[in-house]
Amino acid sequence: MAAATLPFSDICQVVVQTNAVAASLPTFNQGLITGISTVIPSYGGTNPRLQQFTSLAGMTTAGFTLSSPEYLATQLYFGQNPAPQYVWIGRHDLTAIETLIPHSGSAGANYLVGDVVGITQAGGTFGQATITAVSSGAVTALAPLSTGQGTGYSIATALATTGGTGTGLAVDITAIGETPLQAIQACRNASGAWWGCISTSATATDHLAIAAWAQSQVATCYFYTSPDAAVIANTPGNVAATLQTFLYNRAFGLYSTTQGGLYPSNAYSVAAVLGVVAGLNTGLNNSY
Repeated sequence: MAAATLPFSDICQVVVQTNAVAASLPTFNQGLITGISTVIPSYGGTNPRLQQFTSLAGMTTAGFTLSSPEYLATQLYFGQNPAPQYVWIGRHDLTAIETLIPHSGSAGANYLVGDVVGITQAGGTFGQATITAVSSGAVTALAPLSTGQGTGYSIATALATTGGTGTGLAVDITAIGETPLQAIQACRNASGAWWGCISTSATATDHLAIAAWAQSQVATCYFYTSPDAAVIANTPGNVAATLQTFLYNRAFGLYSTTQGGLYPSNAYSVAAVLGVVAGLNTGLNNSY
């Protein structure tokens, strides 16, 4: 005979609440390595901005060479024991629009602040800019859209635009190329799966900018390699000392004396550290 069930409501008030499942945070076993190789498209195409790989063979199949910075860094990343299962490779686009201004005498008419216009140039695609200032409808300032810097552009003048509420605006592209930070931010917008990140094209100034951004994120850590002798000498103003002064705890730096070469690829030696972290953190029981 089945046991009888009694309601709790006779004894106490019962309230059942359910919440939507929270978005999952990046996992420690997946790292990101960005570089300037053109294998992965930054806009359009198949799997733009970043792609996940499980082996070096998969990278060569995709089009990376044995001397590609991303390949050399991943070689160290996957070379740890236990080896990580996944790596994300991201694109740092050197042909994206970085700065632009209204062309002299062609500032257009009837535009509004906040208008988004497309930038027309042969070979360039997906480039967009937001109008940030106008005077009597004429554009006085504009900036590349953070999600639409485009690809395939070059420095040029008097380029036509499309869209917006006005007409007649032409622009001059005064600088091209994303910063390493912008590339990493674009990779974060494209995927929240990765945790640690490395830029194979960053300089000391870039390290500081990326570390500051990583510090502001919920679950992100920046790994960098520095060849600067000022680091080992602890010269005031070196990148490691500066980050220590700021009390950042989401940046990890490694000083390497030997740079470049196919092996030991010390230009990207910190990738081995990220590989250790990712390899030990499987996300399963008894994982680090």
